[in-house]
Amino acid sequence: ARMQELLEADGARINDAYVCPHHPEFSGPCACRKPGTLLFEEAALEHGLDVARSLFAGDRFRDIHPGLTLGGLALLVPTDETPAADLAAAVAPAAIVATLDDAVARFLAAGT
Repeated sequence: ARMQELLEADGARINDAYVCPHHPEFSGPCACRKPGTLLFEEAALEHGLDVARSLFAGDRFRDIHPGLTLGGLALLVPTDETPAADLAAAVAPAAIVATLDDAVARFLAAGT
């Protein structure tokens, strides 16, 4: 609700939210928990999205891996909490940008 409030103040909105109800320690692996793509695929189907023309950004490799799998633009936005292994994993298949603003600018420049 707070994120929606902040976005609305700048004229943006969230159309939907998707949450994996599983936890690997209790229910085992599933297709909807990142880096799985099931929830992204459901969102694309429900909202008529072209995942290949979508931006996938996050501070962990598991956040951008679905974008790589689905053919979208995957951008790692590292923070102090981003593991070095995630930075290394993102170097070849994805891009690393300094801020979320940089991610949006790169996405818009790509013309997707």
